[in-house]
Amino acid sequence: MRQLLQNAYRVSLRLNSRMKHRFLFILFLTLIACGRKSSLSQAKTEPLDLPHPVYFTIPQRSTSALPGSDGRIMLSLGDITMGQVTTTLAWKDGRELAPSRSLQENDIIAFSLGGRDYTLKLQRLENHLIGMDYAHFELRETSSSRLWTYSLPHPFFHPLLHILPAEISS
Repeated sequence: MRQLLQNAYRVSLRLNSRMKHRFLFILFLTLIACGRKSSLSQAKTEPLDLPHPVYFTIPQRSTSALPGSDGRIMLSLGDITMGQVTTTLAWKDGRELAPSRSLQENDIIAFSLGGRDYTLKLQRLENHLIGMDYAHFELRETSSSRLWTYSLPHPFFHPLLHILPAEISS
C-alpha cells in the first residue's frame, strides 16, 4: 500500500493542476473502496442468525435472501421439472458459497460460515400443471455447539436406583 501511494505521488507531480485534482480524487475513491472491501469480507464471515431451524418457501426461477443472512447470501432456483430443481447458494456479489447443483426432495446442501456448519434441505417440491411451482426448504445449524446432547448418569448414582454394589453381592 505504501509503495502504491509513493508511485501515485510521483505520477501526480508530472500532471498539471487540473489533472492532479482528478487523479487525487480517483486515488481517494480507490482507497475508500479498498477499505469497504475489507469491512464487507468481515461481515461475510459472521454466522447466520438462526435460533432454531427455519422453514421457508421459494418460487421457481427466482432468487431470495437466505433467512438469517441479512441479505448477504442468496438462494437461486431454476425451473422445477421432473422432481428436481437447479439450486445455487451464493454471496450477494455472485460468488458461489456452495457449488450449483440439481436437488431432489430430501437432498441437502452443507456449508460453513463463521466457524459454524449449516444444512439446507429441500423438504418438498410443488409442481403444478398451471401456475407457479414452489420449493420448500429447511435451514438449520448443525454445529456441535448448538446440538442438544444428553448423557445417562452412572447407574450407581441415579436417584431412583438405590442399589449399591455391596447390596448386589449379598
